[in-house]
Amino acid sequence: MSTTKAAKKTTKTAKKATKKAASKRIRKKEVFERIPEENFFVLADGRRVDHYVTLAHLLEEMEEDIVRHHVNELRHDFANWIQGVFSEEDLAKKIAVVHDPEKMRLIIYRHIIDKHLK
Repeated sequence: MSTTKAAKKTTKTAKKATKKAASKRIRKKEVFERIPEENFFVLADGRRVDHYVTLAHLLEEMEEDIVRHHVNELRHDFANWIQGVFSEEDLAKKIAVVHDPEKMRLIIYRHIIDKHLK
């Protein structure tokens, strides 16, 4: 292979790698992009949630009565909020069938890894 062809191939490979890295940065930024305050989720205790990642963190220590207020046989406020505000249909569907806070957290974290960080 000539030096010119090798240089072109190296340049092309470098451009692809740069484009792929930029694409990952954009996806990471999108997943953590903040929403307007009027779309924040307000928990029964008054705490405001600005992202489903924050919700996952809060679920770790959230009191059971707060969880049950938002997630019960009649409704699943967290799934509705995720779908309505973030348009994350896959995540919302997975969350909608789960009532256990720890399982909800794991589903959210798995979603972030699978969809946004790979």
